[in-house]
Amino acid sequence: MLGVSPASQLSGLKVLVVEDQYLVADEHEHLLRSLGAEVMGPAPSVQAALQLLADQTPDLALLDVNLEQEKVFALAEELERRETPFLFVTGYEGWVIPSAYRGVPIVEKPLSARLLLRAVGELSRAPSQKDG
Repeated sequence: MLGVSPASQLSGLKVLVVEDQYLVADEHEHLLRSLGAEVMGPAPSVQAALQLLADQTPDLALLDVNLEQEKVFALAEELERRETPFLFVTGYEGWVIPSAYRGVPIVEKPLSARLLLRAVGELSRAPSQKDG
């Protein structure tokens, strides 16, 4: 589902971007579009992302861990329920991720095409989001 070759991994995929910082979200959107993805959002909050999910289903989601005063884990839970692959894009250390999501790829900010494609490759090889 997530592609075969790195050059085509995101081509035609609908990607939900959840990021509360406008400039960072804009960078993510431009990067994804340059890799052939269709972008949903960006959504600056869990609630905004859930509203987008009410109308569309993404193939993949990029989640910032800390959105203003809230964490993104309620959204991660919903994506998991929908069997939508996701990864975390964050400046935080991996220890801030709850153990239930330790198997989810983490991409450090600033996001680059190389790091993003490597993480998407990890998702395509993983049997499920959670380790247990």
